[in-house]
Amino acid sequence: MKYRLSSMASHEMSGGSPASSWVVITVGMSAAVTLSKSIFVTFGLSAMNSSASSWNTANWSGLDVHVSIRSEIGPSDPESVPPLVHPASIAVEAMAATAATPILLCLMIANLIGLSVAEPIRVLQPLCRVVGFGISIYLNASAPYVAQFTSVKRRGEEAARSLDTAWTRSVLSGSKSNYYERWGSMEKVLTYERGLEKFNPLARVMVYDDFDLGFNGWLDLTPNFVRDEFRQQPSTVDLGSWAPSMLSAAPMRFAASHGSMEGTYSLKLNTRAVAGPYEAQPVDGSLGVAIKRLSRASADTRFIQIEAWYAYTPQQDRVGIGEADIRAFGFFFDIQDDEHRWQPGVRYVNSVNGELTKKWQYWKVADGVTQRDWCFGLEQGWESPGIDSLWCGRRYADGSADGFQWVPGGDQALVYNESPDKLNWIYLRLLVDLHKREYVEFQSMDRVFDLRGISPTLSPPYDGITNLINPVFFVEADTDRSVNLYLDSVVYSTDA
Repeated sequence: MKYRLSSMASHEMSGGSPASSWVVITVGMSAAVTLSKSIFVTFGLSAMNSSASSWNTANWSGLDVHVSIRSEIGPSDPESVPPLVHPASIAVEAMAATAATPILLCLMIANLIGLSVAEPIRVLQPLCRVVGFGISIYLNASAPYVAQFTSVKRRGEEAARSLDTAWTRSVLSGSKSNYYERWGSMEKVLTYERGLEKFNPLARVMVYDDFDLGFNGWLDLTPNFVRDEFRQQPSTVDLGSWAPSMLSAAPMRFAASHGSMEGTYSLKLNTRAVAGPYEAQPVDGSLGVAIKRLSRASADTRFIQIEAWYAYTPQQDRVGIGEADIRAFGFFFDIQDDEHRWQPGVRYVNSVNGELTKKWQYWKVADGVTQRDWCFGLEQGWESPGIDSLWCGRRYADGSADGFQWVPGGDQALVYNESPDKLNWIYLRLLVDLHKREYVEFQSMDRVFDLRGISPTLSPPYDGITNLINPVFFVEADTDRSVNLYLDSVVYSTDA
């Protein structure tokens, strides 16, 4: 059983000291036991004290006291009281303080015409109490509000307090609410860390990774070591050659520890100091990839969204700005449902053979691409067209590729800054429709690209990974210089 006691009192004094005094007191009490086993008891007291010898409107003192005692079985918050109270059994609050107004008016009239105030007091006291009860009954029973008069002062001012809550509305309508269905269960109080203020997640936050707290399940993308002597499957790319991801304070040649956007550590994806021509297959070690292995949590989920704050820069091992040494970076989802495996994603083409390009692409295989085209001549390559576009498919000198298409209006100059040791953190967001297997929209900094109606390539499902949803970030070098992608924090959210 929980108890709540609330009280309010106001005491005003004005004028001189009265030689003698009269007191008017009205008292009311009501109680009601409802079907919810809640007991409401109200006690009201109103008193006025004035000089009997020199009665006038400027020489008196008033005292209003109202005490409300409620004993409730269950939650103390009125919002969470089960709506089982029948309208006819609403607790009538005894608002005796409302009787002060007619008493004051009657006494003023009596004084003006020279009558004694004793008789009006005796007669009007019970009348005013009835009036006070009548007002309370009307306010409680005939309107969707529970109004409570708490003070009526000498200037005729009325202070009113009204409560319009889900509980009172459900009481008067006789409806049923979720609060009763959860009666007796644990009440959830949901709070978010302040760090989420820099994101715009969907209704359900599945992952909020601040890398000041550790790796949070992100790791390097590695091949499948399932062959004899734990050798990997046949592939034209050595996936085990990529540089490892790490937690980093972003140390620089001159800036010492740069730190992250908020805190000290970010997740650093880096490459080795190698690269080939853009038109060739990526050289071993020229890519850095970080993945988090997840699965679908609800059959009702339709929309999924990734958000991140990131920065990019080359290793500060030589003079110059170094921006053109970074070929590309981006993000994709690796998804498999009951019918298809598909990889929606975005790729920023920063530089092509040393020439700055600065354009966004989305993941989708061009028409007419065969298995042999996709796997660089292998007839039995294990990657299907549309899968692993990072290292599969042909690439062309203008920055286009078999596995990527240009985002309409996707030219965008990002904030790189003027030196490799100066990081500017950049916002990225990608929203995908699982039901339609389509893109919805992509946001980079302050620009939003509408991608509705565009589908990534749908490939046949692979064994053992149904309901897979893996978020993946990547970075690629364009020259023989190690380049880095820093992730300050990542949020993965869904609509259900």
